[in-house]
Amino acid sequence: GVQMFSGKLANRCYTLLPAATSCDNYSAQPYVNCVAHESGVDAILLSENEDQACGTSSMASWKCSGDQACLVYKNSNYGYTSFDNVWWSWLVIFQTITLETWVPIMYDLIDSVSPASVIWFLPVLF
Repeated sequence: GVQMFSGKLANRCYTLLPAATSCDNYSAQPYVNCVAHESGVDAILLSENEDQACGTSSMASWKCSGDQACLVYKNSNYGYTSFDNVWWSWLVIFQTITLETWVPIMYDLIDSVSPASVIWFLPVLF
């Protein structure tokens, strides 16, 4: 899982702010994070998008809309759910084997990587 899914569960849809608006003077909606986007405008992660993983590949099921960008935020479950290294991957394998909260991880991988991510779970479950 580390080689296929490393870094994929941390992506979220950030809303791009208009050019004249910065994070410092934005107050229309509650947001949890603000970053400078490569296009030169600020991007905010709205509270409603905090838990939805997104993908940048053509196979990803959840892609951001036109006024959004898929940028890195943090992994789910306070950073514990990821394939970023072998140790976190073992935790995900343990969750899957014990059938504890493995379904949200699978859905996040489907959204951020591909529906074919389900294939990774089949040998682990059966």
